Amino acid sequence: MCSRSNHLSSNYERNIIFGVNVNFGNFVYSPQETLRIAREELGFCHAEMVSDIATNVPLFISDRQEFEKFHLQIGEYAHKIGIKIATTFNFYRDNYSLTHSSAQFREVGLNTLKAILLQAECYRKAGHPTKYAGASFGSLYKEDYLNKELRKQLLRYGMDAWKELMQEGARIGLSGLTVEHMSTLREPPATIEQAVEMLGEFNQYHRLNPDSTVPVFLIYDTGHGVSETEGSQSDRRFSDWFKTFPADIVEIHLKNTDQDFQSTWPFTKKYRKEGIIDEFALIEAARDYLQGPELYLILEMGGKKGREIGEKATLTNILESAENVRKALDKAGYRQSKEGIWSLQ
Repeated sequence: MCSRSNHLSSNYERNIIFGVNVNFGNFVYSPQETLRIAREELGFCHAEMVSDIATNVPLFISDRQEFEKFHLQIGEYAHKIGIKIATTFNFYRDNYSLTHSSAQFREVGLNTLKAILLQAECYRKAGHPTKYAGASFGSLYKEDYLNKELRKQLLRYGMDAWKELMQEGARIGLSGLTVEHMSTLREPPATIEQAVEMLGEFNQYHRLNPDSTVPVFLIYDTGHGVSETEGSQSDRRFSDWFKTFPADIVEIHLKNTDQDFQSTWPFTKKYRKEGIIDEFALIEAARDYLQGPELYLILEMGGKKGREIGEKATLTNILESAENVRKALDKAGYRQSKEGIWSLQ
């Protein structure tokens, strides 16, 4: 069990922070109620906060003061009930992409990511150890990606926008930004090669501007796997990603999936035979290959929304999945502290 102490320790060195992505509550519960469920009903000590898709950007653009008040209140409530906001993550994709062919849409995309950084800043002000803010890099429409000249231009827009965000992250005091590994070449990075190239440019920019930027790290998503027509088997194996990016992967979005990476499944008895992600094997590989100072292991299961039966099933699946992940952590040699932090013994 995790402590309900008001002290929000930031001493996460060489540990696993096991938490839940709260997108399961989007369109169903308020952010406060979602956090209460995560803490009191699902037993999590740490949460990854996401954007409120309907209101976040309009409020960020129209009334920055009200936006900050809204997220400060969320942070204070989380503090009160004893759940720590460890990271933030943004869910916008195609229509608000930093790599959209429309300059106006790119501007909206940039504001969505600035908003998720400001969320992180608000939670830090409320006393949380929020160290990273993350998102997918950007999405290109298929027709835009197939146009090689346009693809190059749009990807450059995205890279330049992320460099601006690296500066904003430094102003806030974050440890870094996180970019999520995806499943298709038009949403980079989807392959190891794409990730090497992208992180290489970001790392060089940070080395040249160490005092005014933060580095960019990688989120590995176990439910994302590039199709065979776009990548290799190596691009579909988490162990190969871990070996290639031992110090760059600071977060894992954890879920089960099928052999074609088409499904988002829980870690439950029903999907044990069909699913290809074994939680113990993944944790064991992370333990053996990843070398970063801490690892955020975030259970990410949005579930079916808009029907009572689906919303209840989502909570049941998260609860059972979390228990199985905790058993896997224990089997891999980790033990949980009173603050819900897992350390090797």
